[in-house]
Amino acid sequence: MAMTFGWRGQFLRVNLTSGKLCTEPLRPEEVKDSIGAHGLAIHLYGKEIPAEIGPGSAENALILATSPLTGTLLPNGGHYSVVTRATRGAGRSCANLGGAWGPELKYAGFDAIVVQGKSPRPVYLWISDGVAELRDAGHLWGKSVRECGDLLRAETDNKAHVCCIGPAGENRLGVAAIVSDAKFASGAKGVAAIAGEKNLKAIVVRGTKGIRLARAAEFMETAQRLRHDSAATLLRGKGSRLQGPVLLVTSVAEDTEALPSDGVRPRNCFGCTVVFSSFADDLTGETIARFHNESLPQVDAAQLREQRAFVDLGLDYVSAKALLASGKYDDMQDQVELAGKLARGELGENTEAEVNPGEVGNSGCVVGGYVLVPAIATAGLGNDSGADASMLAAAESAGCCPFAAALMKAPEIASLLSSATGMDYSPEDVLRAGRRIATAAGK
Repeated sequence: MAMTFGWRGQFLRVNLTSGKLCTEPLRPEEVKDSIGAHGLAIHLYGKEIPAEIGPGSAENALILATSPLTGTLLPNGGHYSVVTRATRGAGRSCANLGGAWGPELKYAGFDAIVVQGKSPRPVYLWISDGVAELRDAGHLWGKSVRECGDLLRAETDNKAHVCCIGPAGENRLGVAAIVSDAKFASGAKGVAAIAGEKNLKAIVVRGTKGIRLARAAEFMETAQRLRHDSAATLLRGKGSRLQGPVLLVTSVAEDTEALPSDGVRPRNCFGCTVVFSSFADDLTGETIARFHNESLPQVDAAQLREQRAFVDLGLDYVSAKALLASGKYDDMQDQVELAGKLARGELGENTEAEVNPGEVGNSGCVVGGYVLVPAIATAGLGNDSGADASMLAAAESAGCCPFAAALMKAPEIASLLSSATGMDYSPEDVLRAGRRIATAAGK
């Protein structure tokens, strides 16, 4: 492998049409400026796929990418990105997801996966410590996300991690979501539909290989300090309540009035150090939710069950709820029953009608019974407001979730990237790369 620090130095190429799989190197000079994850996926897509290629073409790619910091002690360092072109002549869609799937791909020996072609039948990809194979997924087609994950772990490894689509993605709906570890769903428009178009039900990974760092002691010192500072900072989210238990977080600010005991940490995401205190309407400042006591019935349990049912069908909860409430359907029907019909393609929806390919989707996390969806910038916590988009793009490409990104600055990202990879990054390099990634997103 060309690189041995931070990066695994290789990606997996999968041709679903021929069934051929091969490993290819990633060269240091081609990945430094991409940082990783979202930036790396954009780089590989631009390198591999002509601009005129449409979503239905076998040449269109679905690219999943991590960063050199994914799977390390980077605060919330489990995020990875999935990039594809969802509609002909339009830009790329990017889904950013959490959970432990991204770190597991690194531990299995790969930085990224480039999936091209279309399988003549449903398949899933199984990767275990550098060895990959395509397997039949006929018995999984039509299964829910949770059923799919349970069946795949039973036939591969009970410690494996699963990224998959549900019935909504199989039927190529624009309101479909790609789901990581059964909980983290990103409804970035068209990404799950392209997986369904390719007959790719899931990618299952299991890895046991460690990650080498160029200057491990230096990296650990910086990462541990950031984790300590993050865990000691209570965040007040701001935004607008959207659907039931889903809260769209458009910005965050440090809550200096809350007590340490008031904070609640999101569940289940890899390496999470973020602590929330409350959520407020961004226009009125009114507190919508407090997270300090999870035992309180802050959210109707039925609403949370509904959200989980939508995700289990492979639907993006917010956009699917908006579609069902649009007046096109009988709103007196049970919402979960109606969502099942939608996901199975019984309502006549298609991907083209609902796709906004320039949108970048982020997976949410559960906090105090609510689902927080991060659509945030990094303003308000010491970052230059003029560099918000660049900082967020750089932090996400480093493998950091948007909530933790709000707590980080360019010098810290540069320090972590340098000590992990052995390549020199300056704060200016990080912001320049972030600007390039933010500008390229959706093109």
